[in-house]
Amino acid sequence: MAKLEEHLKLIESFEAYIELEDAIFVHGGVVPGIALEETNPLRFLWIREEFHVGYQGEKTVIFGHTPTFRLHQSLTDYSVYYGDNIIIGIDGGAVFGGQLHALEWPSRQIISVERK
Repeated sequence: MAKLEEHLKLIESFEAYIELEDAIFVHGGVVPGIALEETNPLRFLWIREEFHVGYQGEKTVIFGHTPTFRLHQSLTDYSVYYGDNIIIGIDGGAVFGGQLHALEWPSRQIISVERK
């Protein structure tokens, strides 16, 4: 099997989200007011604003998809985004010249690499 096919097969095996006792890890976000198991999986990938401003759940949600400079509303702020509604954005916009972030759970330690 070619490398690309192997990679695609691996990606297709991933869950749409990972839920722990105190956190949810997801690509784009969760739909406010809709149970995770009742959500169309595509919404976890593509949701943005509705999640950023509307999430009011009890679990911390760690997400990517939206570069943090957009959440900070600053073209130069690529730092991790901590929303007032217990969301943590870790897409540091590396593709735009920003940073690559990783979050170690449950310590919440951030590891960042700046583009050189």
